[in-house]
Amino acid sequence: MALTPVPAGLWPGLQPLRALAGGARATVWLAEDARGAPWVLKSTGHGEAALDWLGPVQAAARAAGFAVPALARDPAGRRAPGGWTAEPFVAGRPARPEDLPGLAPRLAAFHAASA
Repeated sequence: MALTPVPAGLWPGLQPLRALAGGARATVWLAEDARGAPWVLKSTGHGEAALDWLGPVQAAARAAGFAVPALARDPAGRRAPGGWTAEPFVAGRPARPEDLPGLAPRLAAFHAASA
């Protein structure tokens, strides 16, 4: 996938720093706000309706104990202005095989909350 730069000024207060690996179908950038807090900017083809649907699903995942950042809104209230989302960076690592048994209660809670 070709690297797509984040359009200048798209997310006021966030400065893109460098591209991040991964993203599957999206271009992903590390950014920071004026305080130096890290953020993630992602290209998306999803419209506002799809992102509105995602909000309660992410909230259910957070309630079940998963680390899921909330999508930010721009000053006009949009989650994907110009086809880019912004969310706080959440540090972590990929799950290891020994982590899997501990995930079962969280997965059950997530499925119950999102049913």
